Amino acid sequence: AFNGYGVSSNPARWIGTEMGIAPDPNWSTGITNDGGDPNSPIFCPAECDTTLQEHDRWFWGVNATLRSLEELIQVYHETVGRNCLLMLDLTPDRTGLIPPAYARRYKQLGDFIRSCYGTSAEPTKRLTLDHSNRYIQLFDSSPVTIDRSVIQEDQTLGQVIRAYTVDVQLINTTDTNQWFTVAQGTSIGNKKIDVWQGGPQLINAVRLTITKSVDRP
Repeated sequence: AFNGYGVSSNPARWIGTEMGIAPDPNWSTGITNDGGDPNSPIFCPAECDTTLQEHDRWFWGVNATLRSLEELIQVYHETVGRNCLLMLDLTPDRTGLIPPAYARRYKQLGDFIRSCYGTSAEPTKRLTLDHSNRYIQLFDSSPVTIDRSVIQEDQTLGQVIRAYTVDVQLINTTDTNQWFTVAQGTSIGNKKIDVWQGGPQLINAVRLTITKSVDRP
């Protein structure tokens, strides 16, 4: 239930803004209308509600303008990609139907999400799991170009990861022990999307390292 702490067994908390931007970090625990509290015993994931129309306009209007696809993609990254539920409004017109232009924009966003994130990376030939050092290392059979990482945490027993790094081994690296950090953060939760600031990288391998946790992730 949205803002349902105390009245529902499955509450979600409001993020505190209708702009479609979640704090980073954003934790799955805590009941305040912000980025949550990693030390709270209350599991209460965050939800971001925002509009398809510009200027925080919830109700249909004759001259209302829509947010661009580029802005909505950014909203997706800054909500879903920050461990948040995204609630994007539906705005029927006076006929009770969704206007065609609105439906096209919804579809455009859905098409992007499916094309970019609908398929996981192909299984690699080598996968290394090191529980003592808490890292996962993926090798590809041939070099691949990647510009982002998507990480998901199993929260069955709670959110336990407190910090992580994503490192890559570039194609022109001769030293197999030489890694370059492309992303790092704290909260992962249901999903963390990091679009790498360095842009696309041609790599041989990628490594996720859990640098801090309160239990075995």
